[in-house]
Amino acid sequence: MLGSPPVSLSTVGRYLKKFDLQSEPEIERKRFVFEFANDCWQTDILSGPYLTIDGKKRRVYEVPHNPFTKGLPAQYVFESADYKQFSSRMEYFKSTKGFACGYGEPGSGKTTSLRAFISKLNPQLFQVVYLPLSTTTVQEFYRHLAVGLGLLPKFRKVDLFHQIQEQIVKSAVQKNLTTFIIIGEAQFIGHAVLHDLRLLFNFQMDSKDYACVLLIGQPLFLNHLSLQIH
Repeated sequence: MLGSPPVSLSTVGRYLKKFDLQSEPEIERKRFVFEFANDCWQTDILSGPYLTIDGKKRRVYEVPHNPFTKGLPAQYVFESADYKQFSSRMEYFKSTKGFACGYGEPGSGKTTSLRAFISKLNPQLFQVVYLPLSTTTVQEFYRHLAVGLGLLPKFRKVDLFHQIQEQIVKSAVQKNLTTFIIIGEAQFIGHAVLHDLRLLFNFQMDSKDYACVLLIGQPLFLNHLSLQIH
């Protein structure tokens, strides 16, 4: 390139500068547009811009939320094969009503999957009551459920029984509203509470199912249910 006789490097530099040959050609970068961040897993850049989260600057890597927090919005939950199977069974359950049992090891995503499914329920058709406190006596369970239904609990067990049943039937018949009751940590439920569950949700001589009752817990709960007394 320097030729013969040789041309000085400074002359070459002035030539390149004169014709603006030192700048790099512009590289075309395509942008991908998706409704949710999880829909796109490959881009032509390594990370996104910095965002201020809780007063600190963090790289977001094209994901607008931290995917490993407990408060992750339900629409960003990854729909794995297990989650899709769970959702399919829950769809069937909500249409048939009655009792259902869900179980999984600690940290397997039971509550997260349930939260994602519940977020898709129509609030005009379902009233969700979540009861995380399962280590109760029968009387305490009745009061716990009554509060979850928005009732002022009565004192005697028999009054609580009729109060809860009347509320569930009223919601179903008059408002077309299905009561969806979720009992968490079901492995800790006492035998007496399990017995009363069958009595409490016996409607019209056990000919009607006005509510969905989901008991969800760890695999130990299956051993609990397999006992002869149940």
